Amino acid sequence: MHPGAPFRDLLTSVLRQGRLVQPLPTLAESRAHARQEVASLDPSIRRYLNPHTYPVGLEQSLHEFRTQLMLEKRPVRLA
Repeated sequence: MHPGAPFRDLLTSVLRQGRLVQPLPTLAESRAHARQEVASLDPSIRRYLNPHTYPVGLEQSLHEFRTQLMLEKRPVRLA
């Protein structure tokens, strides 16, 4: 991710210890939210013919952790 790039957390708590921590949206609210999110995408991503790929990435510390895990599990080659 580029420094200063806009972002927002996608995961929010809905349950804690088996109890709702916030009210669930209605079906109509969920549909409206989904439409709003899709509409906010760049038209080059939304188009059906030759759409651009959606740019995604990992947060820096998660990327470093993933890289560390891959390096630790990489087979050792003997010369």
